[in-house]
Amino acid sequence: MQDNGFTLVELLITLVVLSIGLLGLAGFQTQMIHANTFSRDMTIANNIGTDLIEEAKGMSYDPMKKLTDTSGNPIVTTSDHTFGNSLAYLVDIDGDKNPDDPYNSRFSWTRTVTPVGAGLEEFSVEVTVFWPDQFRPNPHKLSFKGIAPQGK
Repeated sequence: MQDNGFTLVELLITLVVLSIGLLGLAGFQTQMIHANTFSRDMTIANNIGTDLIEEAKGMSYDPMKKLTDTSGNPIVTTSDHTFGNSLAYLVDIDGDKNPDDPYNSRFSWTRTVTPVGAGLEEFSVEVTVFWPDQFRPNPHKLSFKGIAPQGK
């Protein structure tokens, strides 16, 4: 008897082994998509937080003072209620003279400004950016802290 090919049983075993391997790759692919999405969201949150810190650093003393009450206690501003022209959410992307939200309201933030010491014209700025994740019950958050010297 000649052995010139594969038997049907050998082909079926090969297909089963190949299918198991491909299923493992499919699971790995979904994990990679989730990791890439998280990376993108973390980058966006980092950009929003950095913009808000840098915006505060660029303000003069008087607008910054408006972020604290008469006793110097911080007033928390959020993505829903902001003052002036906050960079993160009052951007006109399409040129229609209306602010656009490039992130479809997926990201929210808080910014807390606190005077540093009596007589110093410096403010501590804390920013926290939040965004949801379909795989977690609680949103992700990324926090920033900085000092805004006000010599202008």
